[in-house]
Amino acid sequence: MMVDKVVDKVVTVEEAIADITDGAVVAVGGFGRPGFPWPCLQALAAKRVKGLTVIGLAVTQALPFLEARCLKKFISPYPAFGAARSMENPLLEAAERGEVEVEICPLGNLVEKLRAAGAGIPAFYTPVGADTEIEKGKEVRIFNGKKYLLETALKPDFAIIRACKADRRGNLVYRQTSRNLCHAMAKAASTTIAEVQEVTEVGELDPESVVTQEIYVDRIVVGEPRPLEWKARQIVRGRTRAKELEERKEERRGLTRELICLRASKELKPGMYVNLGIGMPAQVADFVEEGVILHTQNGALGFGPTLADVDRIIDTELVNAGGEPITEKPGISYMDCIEAFDMMRGGHLDVAIVGGLQVSAKGDLANWKIPGQAIGAPGGVMDLAQGARRVIVLMEHVDAKGNPKIVNECTFPITAKKIVSTIITDMAVLEVTPDGLEIREVAPGISPAEVQALTEPKLIASKDIKEMEF
Repeated sequence: MMVDKVVDKVVTVEEAIADITDGAVVAVGGFGRPGFPWPCLQALAAKRVKGLTVIGLAVTQALPFLEARCLKKFISPYPAFGAARSMENPLLEAAERGEVEVEICPLGNLVEKLRAAGAGIPAFYTPVGADTEIEKGKEVRIFNGKKYLLETALKPDFAIIRACKADRRGNLVYRQTSRNLCHAMAKAASTTIAEVQEVTEVGELDPESVVTQEIYVDRIVVGEPRPLEWKARQIVRGRTRAKELEERKEERRGLTRELICLRASKELKPGMYVNLGIGMPAQVADFVEEGVILHTQNGALGFGPTLADVDRIIDTELVNAGGEPITEKPGISYMDCIEAFDMMRGGHLDVAIVGGLQVSAKGDLANWKIPGQAIGAPGGVMDLAQGARRVIVLMEHVDAKGNPKIVNECTFPITAKKIVSTIITDMAVLEVTPDGLEIREVAPGISPAEVQALTEPKLIASKDIKEMEF
């Protein structure tokens, strides 16, 4: 009987990164905590190679190299994540000083650029980014009356990713949302380093569970054991409706953020496939009725509410796109970002609920960049805007200075044109129609005249304007 000679790809961290030299292009896996290969990144940063180009989701992937002063360029969909909330972002500060070049790439385009590289496809056309700042300098083609941009493949020299288990030949198994960008990066890179928690002998993994096949993996590193459970930070969720209504009466006129989400949940019906954006839209998960199937761009379909209990122990690898812990429901499935974005761009989602900085009378959406800010954070919202059958925007009716956020024309950088169907604010529910914005409902205690006074476009009064019901 013939016995295959087992190829053993397990090496030390030092051996794995030995040939990463000055000027290398390195893709770093992870979507928040899941899939993030921290020990390998620490070792590479300590090596003090110079002039690295790093591809990654957000500032977290860049930070080790930024602190070690070896980062030349960062390619990311979320380089400015947190900037709108005045959170400290050392990457933006370094970019402003001219120390680091930052290239913004919508997340779906980044995923597709990696997929194309792994498949040997040099370029592709996509509608994502058309009529936005992303279009600048790109070739434009019209297909079936719609504008598309030419994007080129992105092939890293190295990918550093994290999985749950590997066999010694490099077959990888992930847990829950930890596969995210890791699989696409492994396929795209010339050399892939997989950090794992456990190595098994060849033949011990269930072949049906393998996500990233050995042909894409060159080196395996056994990383530091990472706890799969941790104590949740406080997330304000799940307040009773009575308490919310009482707070609204005492503290302010109009709806609280939680009540905006509760009202938004009434737009969703059993059997609908729905993506909830980062921030306020994510809270809608706490209010949807049974049978609504929730999707998240980091790789889950059919998940449940976020976790409200401060002292509850949660799974570190089960999060939504904003990094908040979520729950499993019967029927949940997991996928990598390639599959998650196919669902988004391919028209398979019934509804996308997103946040907004501005919405125009024509349904143009602006929500990825603040005017005057050199770098924005498009994330996956441009893909959602192009692919979902219906887009609902949740936001406060005015900004912190009292200026209307529903405007005649967006003055903030555009996310996508003419894609918003419904706007739900703390004051009203508005529909985008061919004739203009129609006011459909008002919040308790708010009159249509008050809504108009804080809205730039002239509103059309519905024949049966009613007060919102919860």
